[in-house]
Amino acid sequence: MHNHRAGVVPGLLFLLMLAIGTFVVCTNGSDQPNQQLTTSDQDTTLTDSALIERTIKGVMERWNYRDFAALYDMEFEYVQDKYTYDDYLKQPRIKRAVVDTFYDYKVVGLKMFDHDSALVDNVVSFKGPTGKISELRGKDMVYYYKGRWVRPTFGVASLQRQYDEVIRKADSAAAAEEAEDMGN
Repeated sequence: MHNHRAGVVPGLLFLLMLAIGTFVVCTNGSDQPNQQLTTSDQDTTLTDSALIERTIKGVMERWNYRDFAALYDMEFEYVQDKYTYDDYLKQPRIKRAVVDTFYDYKVVGLKMFDHDSALVDNVVSFKGPTGKISELRGKDMVYYYKGRWVRPTFGVASLQRQYDEVIRKADSAAAAEEAEDMGN
C-alpha cells in the first residue's frame, strides 16, 4: 500500500526552504524591517547571488578534482605577484586543502557592502562514501574585483587596496616621466 503523506512532507519542507531562502535574499540581510528594496536593488542582489553561487560552485568543483589553480585564480593580484603558482601550492594551507567529497554550494543569504564586497551565508553539501549527503552552513566574505566576484584564500582586501594605490602612483609617475621626456 502506498503512503500518500510520505510525498507531502518533503514537498512542504521544500516550499518552506524556498520561502525562507526567498525572504533572506530579498531582505538583503537588512536588520531594518521597514527598509524596502527597489526592483533594481532586488535584481542586483539576485544577480549577484547567482553569480557568486556559480563562481564559488565552479571553484569548488575544480578543487574537488585537485585543480588548485581554481584557488589561485580567486586570489587578489598582490598575492599572485607575491607567489608564483608553484610557490602557492607549497603553502601549508593549500597543501592541506581537500574537498574530495564536495557535492554542492548554495547561497542562502547575501548582505551587500557598496557592491564591492558581500557577506554570503551558504550551505556546502558533501557526499560521503555511502552516498549520504551532509551539509555545512557557513559564511564567506567575497569581493568584487576586476569585474568578477572572488573569494581569496590568502588575500586581504585592505592589502589589495594598498597594492592598487602603489600601482596607481607608479603608473602616474611613469606617465609624468614619459610626458616630460616627450616635451624635451
